[in-house]
Amino acid sequence: MTLLLALSLSYAVPLQYNHQGRLLDSDGNGLSGEHELIFRIYDSEELVLWEESLDVEFENGFYSIHLGEDENNNPLDDSIFASYPLWMELTV
Repeated sequence: MTLLLALSLSYAVPLQYNHQGRLLDSDGNGLSGEHELIFRIYDSEELVLWEESLDVEFENGFYSIHLGEDENNNPLDDSIFASYPLWMELTV
């Protein structure tokens, strides 16, 4: 019985994905201050598999965030990565 419970819990493992980048404005200057970023993961059929909106602090255009931290309400689990290929969209 314990084995069956362990197997059922292993299907959707919540993940966290560290994402870093740099965004520049139209003049080539790095963004600064707080900006809202929306991250979306799509499959090959252009179906949104996962989405998260975060307020992110920028310093000279650089940012670093953890996607999937809200494991209760918006988990980023390994079943999403079973699709292939995948694309990530970033909206500022």
